[in-house]
Amino acid sequence: MKVAVGSRNKAKADAVKNVFGSVFGDVEVVPVASDSKVRPQPMSDDEAIDGAINRARQALEKVDGAEYGVGLEGAVEENKHGMFLGGWVAIINRNEIIGMGGSGKMELPESVAEKLRKGEELRPVIRNLSEAWHLSSEELDKLETFGTLGILTKGLYPRVDEFEDAVKCALSRFLSKDKYGD
Repeated sequence: MKVAVGSRNKAKADAVKNVFGSVFGDVEVVPVASDSKVRPQPMSDDEAIDGAINRARQALEKVDGAEYGVGLEGAVEENKHGMFLGGWVAIINRNEIIGMGGSGKMELPESVAEKLRKGEELRPVIRNLSEAWHLSSEELDKLETFGTLGILTKGLYPRVDEFEDAVKCALSRFLSKDKYGD
């Protein structure tokens, strides 16, 4: 089975490969560049879901023979308890059926939330806080694969795990078709 992923990020592609491989066996994952068509730092779950769907559609269109397109999008969303970070996944098949799922969420430190409210993006914010947070160069090198959740949980919930959770949830639409009326 061939699966198109709307991202060249290794952690995101690995999450898709791990989950699809455990469910379907032999899987070829093809990462492709895609545009979420939302802000670089989605500020709501709705915006992130839209971005994930856009990425999934583009990936499916770009990869000949792919049975599924997968879009993965990180986002922050604020509520009365604080600003929370998580990820969303959309999976689309050739019949235009879309499955969606989200990851666990974690409250962000106010020092980060404050900067995001002003329009900054998460990754540069974390890099700029690295000295104040006493992050080692090794931890900064892992930011791409570890993610902010991985850094703040001291490795308990790295980016691959975050997106594996969301991919598993999004696959429910395809694993339980009868219950969704598909």
